[in-house]
Amino acid sequence: MFDFPLSVSKETEYELLGVDPEATSREINEAKAELSRKLRADQAAAQRKLEAVYASLPELRTTEKRVENLRAGDRDADPNELGAELKKLAQLEQKALGIDSGFREHREKVFELQRQIEAVNRVSLHSAEDREEYDRQHPPLGLIKFPECTLDEFATNRRLALALVRRDLIRFFVEKGEEVFHPSDLTREDFSRDFAHNPILDGTEP
Repeated sequence: MFDFPLSVSKETEYELLGVDPEATSREINEAKAELSRKLRADQAAAQRKLEAVYASLPELRTTEKRVENLRAGDRDADPNELGAELKKLAQLEQKALGIDSGFREHREKVFELQRQIEAVNRVSLHSAEDREEYDRQHPPLGLIKFPECTLDEFATNRRLALALVRRDLIRFFVEKGEEVFHPSDLTREDFSRDFAHNPILDGTEP
């Protein structure tokens, strides 16, 4: 169809969910639910490891909250107070690493998984109209989809499908010079032999 392969971005909602752009709405909903369950389970596992450290070092959580509030507070906040809290936090984090050497990794993982969960929740591929708009805004997604087609007799009628398969097989074997059995004249295409004299049917030639 195209002379050159289309470059499709890897940062799409389809890629996030692990489905192809032509996936059905049901497949998208199932993928979204499954991914959300996995991310929440992984986040809960990492959070449990953090909670074990916080339980052994209660002052750590309090200091983290204090630093967070000071950073988000008024610009006129005392910088000396923030500096003191940051120093205290660094000391407490060293103690936390002594309790669990993976403390910082667990904390970063919780934050990253929360970001991914929020990204999954923002997925907008809910309806056909949503997907059409999304694909339009992210070319060439709209070009690489197969159009939806209505099923007709060729797809739903097994007897018709069998007849078509038989026809194609007969043509194939005839082209290879094989003798083919025809259950009726309906499967024949060559009737030239019908005009040859047959002594059994036509009697002796005069």
